Amino acid sequence: MLSLVCFFSALFIAQANGQTHDELSRQYTYSVQLDSQRNYTMFYSYVKELSILRIAVLVQTTGWGGLGISPTGQMPGSDVAIGWLDSSGKTFLQDRYAFARTTPRFDASQDWKLKGSSEEGGFTTLQFERALETCDEEDIAINFGDTINLIYSYHSEDPMDNEFFLQHQFQGSKVVNLFGQPENPRSLLPGVQFLDIVNLNVSVPSKDTTYLCTLKEIPKVIQNRTHYIVKVAIQISPESARHVHHAILYLCEGIDLTGHPSV
Repeated sequence: MLSLVCFFSALFIAQANGQTHDELSRQYTYSVQLDSQRNYTMFYSYVKELSILRIAVLVQTTGWGGLGISPTGQMPGSDVAIGWLDSSGKTFLQDRYAFARTTPRFDASQDWKLKGSSEEGGFTTLQFERALETCDEEDIAINFGDTINLIYSYHSEDPMDNEFFLQHQFQGSKVVNLFGQPENPRSLLPGVQFLDIVNLNVSVPSKDTTYLCTLKEIPKVIQNRTHYIVKVAIQISPESARHVHHAILYLCEGIDLTGHPSV
């Protein structure tokens, strides 16, 4: 049985010419791959003088695509934009609020502003912008410098008669710094030492949620001198990204690690 959810009609503009990944890269300051299959790419720039974010998504679909700002990385409480091009070439973009794990409700204040679109070669491009602060209770304020939980979703088909659409076929989340994404942070911090703490060849059991706890000993050369931690960043391989929800790092003292299997 097909699952259906309801949407209202929204703003539309005429279809523009298709744009490639390279063309979008030249228009925007940063880009990030949101899924491990490389089907959903987001491009973005921060315009300081206007206090807005300009965003483009390039999605391998000819149906609808969605992008949202989430307080937790989950759907409830998210501020979302959903858009598509219909068979006549008109583009629709809707600002919605996901109050639960159900159809996001139409936001009375449409604060995601459509700027361009295209559908070509099996890919849909949507370009839009949003102010950091909209003064809308159903929007999430974006604080300069903060990392943001983004959620994304898409379907291979357009909504039915521009009001009903099929539930997403693909979805996920990713934490992104919308104000900058240095490709290689090591090159930006000369003289700083790096310590990689990794888990290799982890078997994921076939159940909904698994918590993996491991102990890693900090090298003696670091333990025996005073050091300052200036940055912590999680590194997740593309193959593992779809399985990982979050990671927490603790520093523990006074624990005897002798014989512990994970050390």
